[in-house]
Amino acid sequence: MKKVGIGIIGLDIHYHAHAFGQYLREGMPGAELVAVSDPNGGRAREFAAAYGARASYTDHQELLTREDVQAVIVCSYTSAHLAQCVDAAQAGKHIMVDKPIACTVADADRMIATSRTAGVFLMTAYPLRFAPPYAKARAWIQGGRIGTPVSGSYAMRIPLPLMKGSRDAKDPGWYVDAEKSGGGGFLDHCVHYADLLRWLFDSEVASVMGKIGRLTYKDIPIDDYGVAILCFETGALATIESSWHGAKWYGDRATSPDYCVICGTEGEIYIRYHKTPQVELYAGDQPLEGSSFWDYEGEDRYGSAYRRMLASFIESILSSTPPPVTGEDGRKALEISLAGYLSSLEGREIKLPIPASFRWTPAVLEPARN
Repeated sequence: MKKVGIGIIGLDIHYHAHAFGQYLREGMPGAELVAVSDPNGGRAREFAAAYGARASYTDHQELLTREDVQAVIVCSYTSAHLAQCVDAAQAGKHIMVDKPIACTVADADRMIATSRTAGVFLMTAYPLRFAPPYAKARAWIQGGRIGTPVSGSYAMRIPLPLMKGSRDAKDPGWYVDAEKSGGGGFLDHCVHYADLLRWLFDSEVASVMGKIGRLTYKDIPIDDYGVAILCFETGALATIESSWHGAKWYGDRATSPDYCVICGTEGEIYIRYHKTPQVELYAGDQPLEGSSFWDYEGEDRYGSAYRRMLASFIESILSSTPPPVTGEDGRKALEISLAGYLSSLEGREIKLPIPASFRWTPAVLEPARN
């Protein structure tokens, strides 16, 4: 069987890089880990040794010269994505880039255009689309179980101490550096939920109202909280709450760290990613008529999303079929999230599209000027 040689560029988003490395080491049909690059040579060598890569580099350009690498997974800090993805595309490598896709819409546009010109795939790594609970919810929605989706909400609270700039770090590092991250506690996960809600509602977002702040961690130079209202082209409404000020005991099956609800004209779906049951459906005219409860254990409770996402990327390359989550999807989720910052800054509803050059600024933490 033909195999796709994979290179991993950057280990800053180590939570994801190590998950990909583990699955490749255990054996992914049609793929093998060939090389890894990271400016920290020791970190790259340790990763290569742990997951069976043939080589490690401190410069991603060296990795891109390898003929046995046909695709790369970019897990570096956000502002590095532009140069690394453009270089990879121009080297003829297919790309899966971690979230957020970039710091500005303009950068995302350049990455998309370069990949298209080079004839390579650009996939954005949004694992929630591949997690069984959300796939189940989408199937119910697509099957008409709750009628037409009209409102929804997603809330996620992760404690800042959980965020580490590298696997062995004791502090958030690049996550609280606006030049590298492009945004703080709101952007960090809002892009996930913006993409997921677009997918579940099967509609684009027309406008956004947001409020961004620094509520708990006053000593960091970036936001730790944000909330936004998304107005879809269908007329549906949804809210996103994304923050870094969750309780320090956050963990699997902890109390409400991750919660999603989709309300339709004929029913509702509740998704509690870390809880039991994970997915609940209430539909029909009577309280329990048409209700369903779905739960997952083991790998499918969380980890399999990364394996399924990686398998999808590999299959796209082998079959020459565009990936199910594209660079354009990454761009749209980024634009929605940045619109939340712009709304907070200007104190008004923001209609899409936003200025392509807009990016995070400390001014969003100040009271809006009317």
